[in-house]
Amino acid sequence: MVFTSKSNASELKIEGTFDRDEKIMEYDARTGETKEVDIEALEKELEIKGEKVRGKDAILKPKNIYKGPSLRVGRKDSAERITNVKIAPYNRVCRIVSTNSNNKEKVGSAAIVGKRLAITAAHCVWDSSTKQVMKNWKLYPGYAYSNGQATSQATPCGWDKVFYSNGWMTNTNPKNFTEDWAICILQADVGNQVGHFGAQSYGTSSEMINLPVTTFGYPGDVEYGFQDGGKDQYKTGDKITKAESGAFLYNGFCVGGFSGGPIVRDSDNYIVGIHAAGEDAKIGLGVRITQNMINIMINNQ
Repeated sequence: MVFTSKSNASELKIEGTFDRDEKIMEYDARTGETKEVDIEALEKELEIKGEKVRGKDAILKPKNIYKGPSLRVGRKDSAERITNVKIAPYNRVCRIVSTNSNNKEKVGSAAIVGKRLAITAAHCVWDSSTKQVMKNWKLYPGYAYSNGQATSQATPCGWDKVFYSNGWMTNTNPKNFTEDWAICILQADVGNQVGHFGAQSYGTSSEMINLPVTTFGYPGDVEYGFQDGGKDQYKTGDKITKAESGAFLYNGFCVGGFSGGPIVRDSDNYIVGIHAAGEDAKIGLGVRITQNMINIMINNQ
């Protein structure tokens, strides 16, 4: 089975908490401790380090950025299979495999954003129905499957710690995906092996409208002809059509398995959102990258 969140796009809720109004939590799987992140203290710490990011455009600089031609698919009714996952940026896109509360295997996507950091959707870390941590969680950067053999471009691993929005954990509206994000501290230095994506937040929603974007991930929705289990990496996307403070909608062939995958700006591959939901393989919903997320990523590089 693949992670999928299908809903009517007209009903998808994209308003929500944003930046300083968001209560961010930190869960340590090694100790079982959960605590709230002190955002003001974090900002002061980054300021002392000379790494404080403020203003309308908060940026996480990528490692060994890949600047190639536009990645825009150009059609919103198709997805293109990636044939070479050994090169950037495809080697930084990850396949996630885990087991939910009913002991069913789930497959989703993620992106490497630091030496030991990955960003994904919260529902790819916790079971949406029970809010329990997924079991047997493992991330495979640049995963490929050919002739019965699975390969990964960096060390497959689990996570030790995760940052997330308390709003998603307490949300009772299944159509509100605004806070459906998670930043995982991994058990291996995968970013040193394949590099990592950069990320950028936008200060105003209007700046995002008509922005060409591409989503990468491991779709496995057999209803639309993909291989069961999300064994191949694909990309899809077109332009952002609507943006609010917490999330945005974009055109793309978005199906189950893309959940947690990075939504990147075509011009330079900076992540601007995380795929969280889709509707009828036509419209995708992305959780916006915020300054708080970038501050957390910078502080844990």
